[in-house]
Amino acid sequence: MNNRQTLSTLLGLIGAAMMTAASAADIINVPGAQTTTQATLPDRPDLDSTGSDTDQPLPRTQASIAIGGACEILWFGTDFGSTEISRFQSLGFNITHTLNPADVNPANLSNFDVLVVTATGAGVLGGAQPDIEAYVNGGNGLLIHQPNVAGGSDYAPTNFNVTTDPLWCNFPSDFAATIVDPSHPITTGLTDVDLAGDFDFVVFIGSGYTLLAENVVCADPALAAGTSGSGRVVFETGNASNSSTDAGSDQYWINVLTWLCEAEPGQDCSNFPCGNNDNKVLLCHVPPGNPENAHTICISPNAVAAHIEHHEGDHCGPCAGGQTQQLLLPCPWDLDSNGSVATEDLLALLAAWGTDSVGPTDFDANGNVGTEDLLELLANWGPCPSTNR
Repeated sequence: MNNRQTLSTLLGLIGAAMMTAASAADIINVPGAQTTTQATLPDRPDLDSTGSDTDQPLPRTQASIAIGGACEILWFGTDFGSTEISRFQSLGFNITHTLNPADVNPANLSNFDVLVVTATGAGVLGGAQPDIEAYVNGGNGLLIHQPNVAGGSDYAPTNFNVTTDPLWCNFPSDFAATIVDPSHPITTGLTDVDLAGDFDFVVFIGSGYTLLAENVVCADPALAAGTSGSGRVVFETGNASNSSTDAGSDQYWINVLTWLCEAEPGQDCSNFPCGNNDNKVLLCHVPPGNPENAHTICISPNAVAAHIEHHEGDHCGPCAGGQTQQLLLPCPWDLDSNGSVATEDLLALLAAWGTDSVGPTDFDANGNVGTEDLLELLANWGPCPSTNR
């Protein structure tokens, strides 16, 4: 056994003996979304899609199904027929409604598991696109619900844009949709009767989606889903209100919202390589209590789990545009900056052992210098890489 192996083994034993309890997660407290009654979004009066503004409620059969879990949803835009939100609330989903684009900001979004955007065309939430993308990539859900206006969804994450045409190719024909992928969690166990129809003519969906259902006449997308970073995105053209000719079954809407609600902050950042030989990964780090200083860091894959667990807002990939872009030093374990990770760096780490503030020796940035930091230093023992990117 060479000296390095001997030292690593010895220090591993020392580290195990010095193991302390993990520190509590840092939590950023932010105010909730503020609701406004000022309508700023367009709305079609023909909610029941008959070609005229009759809007007569149609009967809807209630299914005997499991109720949705405790999921917090921020609903931005029109509440079609003034009954969609109350319907979803009756299924067990907690919904906060707003028509104010200013409410779609990182502080408010951090209070919610899913963002629903309805009847929103370009120019309304486009300025919030980087924040929405970071929110989704961080392990949350986005539902693009019946755009109902022509044009693109400039607020959607990269590769999840949707473009609709002002003329419905099937009007006044059949608005029904048919399932094309029955294997997805949203469509598993459902039939075409469960779907909520197709009330937009979609001419383009981004490459991030998997098509789940399409119009029976025009074959344009009616339901699609995909993952972005650690989060999930669903696009659909249905209408769940009591005024809709195809309101969809309760089980269908539970499937859609539950799949979005179950998105979780992931720990696999392998899609964002960085460092020498791409042996590290990019992660957007949000310093506790200082979210304005969010910055991109290049870290060991072994440190990702601790970051995401202990720092609210941390997520795989670079920070959204407009945030500070800052890569860590090529060799953060070289505490004395002499070009090599060696004994002096080890002693500096041991001297800071047990401290509860994020500093240069807290490599996993969990607020405590402990065993994981020691193991990361040992894993990078020796000369530092000459370059990083």
